Amino acid sequence: MPGCEKNKGSILARAVQFITQLKENETQNIEKWTLEKLLTEQAIAELSSSCDKMKAECQRAWHECEQWKKAAQKAGVASVAAGGGGEGSGDEKSGAGNGEEGD
Repeated sequence: MPGCEKNKGSILARAVQFITQLKENETQNIEKWTLEKLLTEQAIAELSSSCDKMKAECQRAWHECEQWKKAAQKAGVASVAAGGGGEGSGDEKSGAGNGEEGD
């Protein structure tokens, strides 16, 4: 059959074209994924740095709060958080006046 040679040639040409397209798609996907990975890693690094800064700020603020509590105790000021009775109410140790009632 004389037409058979032409048919085989066209099938092979289409196969080569398809494989070439697959390779191009693979290359494009690799480039895209590489860029996405780099951007994701950069975002993670920025968020980690921000998180570390926030942790340090929180620790600093907590330390400052503790210092203020100690200064207030030395000055004889009652802790609002301890008893809920406000300054000098004298209810800190008993728990009275802090909104807790016997159930």
